Amino acid sequence: MNKLIFLDFDGVLNRCEPEGWMITRTASGLEHGLVDNVAKLVFLTGAKVVVSSTWREMYSLKRLQKLLEDHGLHKRHVVDVTPDLPFTTRGFEIAAFLAKKRVAQPTQFVVLDDNDFGRFDMDPVRAHLVRTEAQNGFTEKDIDRAQALLTTGPIWDYALQLSAAG
Repeated sequence: MNKLIFLDFDGVLNRCEPEGWMITRTASGLEHGLVDNVAKLVFLTGAKVVVSSTWREMYSLKRLQKLLEDHGLHKRHVVDVTPDLPFTTRGFEIAAFLAKKRVAQPTQFVVLDDNDFGRFDMDPVRAHLVRTEAQNGFTEKDIDRAQALLTTGPIWDYALQLSAAG
């Protein structure tokens, strides 16, 4: 079975104030310990990472892979980015990624993100969301919740999605 981690950066791989001001003060903008937590989740579950952060709009996949590898997450685990769809939300971009890739087999996935911009933002993938606290980033507590979703959580099955859309 496929396992995917949809990864935001700000508030997940670094720490931010609720107003959006960055707490993390590193040259890269990322914290090794928080990236290590994602690497641990990858090790525990065998999941691959898809970058859903807005950083994908500024940097190529290769650059993002290098940045994450420099912080302890090997680039072979970072496999893609979600599409940048104007006038939509991150949850719909993740759903569009899953539909476009036409994942051939059932997939378990988790969305690591500090934001849920209102009522509809994460609706298509809400059952898969591990919402981090921006001031803390992706913590050990979050690893446990994400691992549970990747091992026993809801499954995205493309064939079922098609039949439900009917």
